[in-house]
Amino acid sequence: MKKIFWKIAKAYTVAEYDEGIEEMRQYVLGVYETLMEKNPQTCSRAYFTGTACYEVVHNNFSETYNNTINTAREMPLVEMLETIRRLAMVRTDFRKEKMKKHKGKYSKKVAKTIEEESKHKNNCRAVAGANGQFDVRENNLGHSGHMTRRTCTCRKCVAKLFSHSCDPLSNSKPDLDGGDFVRLSLALVLTGERNGRQT
Repeated sequence: MKKIFWKIAKAYTVAEYDEGIEEMRQYVLGVYETLMEKNPQTCSRAYFTGTACYEVVHNNFSETYNNTINTAREMPLVEMLETIRRLAMVRTDFRKEKMKKHKGKYSKKVAKTIEEESKHKNNCRAVAGANGQFDVRENNLGHSGHMTRRTCTCRKCVAKLFSHSCDPLSNSKPDLDGGDFVRLSLALVLTGERNGRQT
């Protein structure tokens, strides 16, 4: 049942979401009815906006933070707040030092994603259009995307690098790889922020 819940939460499209909901309905009707009372659309990636810049389904930030402040919760209010402030500073400093030691171009998570999605790139055939638009066929499914907006009808481009974006890049310039898409995306985000517009 846990796999079905995650399938619903991680669905990129409404069709994937509906498929997960139907699977839940057939698995256990009582759980399905309870789930529908809670409006599962509020926790499914298929219904999130396209402006998220990180994995919004689960990033474990709140769990990590709550675990960090467990001891401080039993203290008087002022002392608790001071302890939480110090813990946050120590955590930030620890992360900063860890980042300084990292020698790679990207974080381990991004490098792993580039590697995984580059494997699927060979299953994609892209046709580039004007102004960054492209059409991709992957395993008999068609998708339309836009490189400068970092969007695609599969909705994966919004959340992470994916094979559809690798293929148009490599077709237009064969010496480019998935890492170039990451650099392009970052440059577009930064340019948009500098110009005062949301990308």
